[in-house]
Amino acid sequence: MSKVIERAPKLRFPEFSGNWKLKKLGDYLQPYVERVPAPTDLPVYSSTREGLKPQNEYYNNRELANEGEYGVVPQGYFVYRHMSDDSTFKFNINKLETPLAVSKEYPVFTTKDLDSDFLLLKLNNGNDFKKYAAIQKMGGTRTRLYYKNLSAWNTLLPEQDEQVKVKDFLLSIESAILNCRKKIELEENFVAGLASRIFSGEVRFKKPDGTNYLDWQDCELGSYLLERSEKGHADLELLSVTLSDGVISRSDVEGKNNASEDRSNYKRVLPGDIAYNSMRMWQGASGLSSMEGIVSPAYTVLTTKSNADPLFFSYFFKHPSVIFIFKRYSQGLTSDTWNLKFPTLSKIKFKLPVEKSEQEKISSMLLSFETRIKLLNEKRDKLIYFKGVLINELFV
Repeated sequence: MSKVIERAPKLRFPEFSGNWKLKKLGDYLQPYVERVPAPTDLPVYSSTREGLKPQNEYYNNRELANEGEYGVVPQGYFVYRHMSDDSTFKFNINKLETPLAVSKEYPVFTTKDLDSDFLLLKLNNGNDFKKYAAIQKMGGTRTRLYYKNLSAWNTLLPEQDEQVKVKDFLLSIESAILNCRKKIELEENFVAGLASRIFSGEVRFKKPDGTNYLDWQDCELGSYLLERSEKGHADLELLSVTLSDGVISRSDVEGKNNASEDRSNYKRVLPGDIAYNSMRMWQGASGLSSMEGIVSPAYTVLTTKSNADPLFFSYFFKHPSVIFIFKRYSQGLTSDTWNLKFPTLSKIKFKLPVEKSEQEKISSMLLSFETRIKLLNEKRDKLIYFKGVLINELFV
């Protein structure tokens, strides 16, 4: 089969026509080699899949020795880690206002007569480069993409004015994704701080008539919660309790039913119940169920008394200070065997709101923030999907 030397993308801006031409990438690259002795006054960075990261941050406050010298990445130049365990390579451009010191093994280069950001998008997202990177694996567990191999890549490229147009459009979407991520982070940090102030009693609500709620009291959890231990409902849907998503269908976790055939001892969960993993409660594995189902006998199922709002307690159980207390009360010789059964949990005391209406006011506010964050996450995910579709259509 003859190699395609010209082709047009499926999706194109109306002012452009004609095919993209097959070009050798090395004709548009300029390698850069500069060394500085270690230690150096330049900031030391690592090239990662999440971008350029300060090396001491990336390696948990450790700066790795580099055998006498570092490579240098000038502002605006490309750098990448040339070895990969899964044939995926991430290219980064130094967009900081200073040269960076990096491992001397990292290839560094710039472009000539080729838009840098267009190339960055093509290298990091284009399917044609992913295929080229995959065939670089010559044996062993790692794939190596040396600069000479990168330069030998033949790829279809448009003229520079179209490169700029495609680049600007895709970067506008990346900017929208970044803004979403920043908003999510701000919202999450705000809610975490607010929840800490609420659960500590520092911030209090007032009643609708402007009067104060009763003071919070030191109460055992058993004053608000009961254990549900209903068995014999083997026909109900299997549920799981996860750290991040709370109570979900087991099929969403495993994709198929791997539970034992005998479910006679599985515990029933009703909407509004709180289920938790007895052996992972010290990590925050609990959640409020919105569905009826059954969970493993290793789980504990809680139902609330008339004086308790289940949503409030589901948020309360997720707070780091509360999880820390659960860790202290978990029993077992090692973390692999720690567990927190209801008889122990029910005796743990916390300072808690005694009026259910105050609990409901708190949970309603936290739910509103959670909903806002969920909508931002959905928007971010749609933008990421949209970007992926467009890249497949805009590149050949």
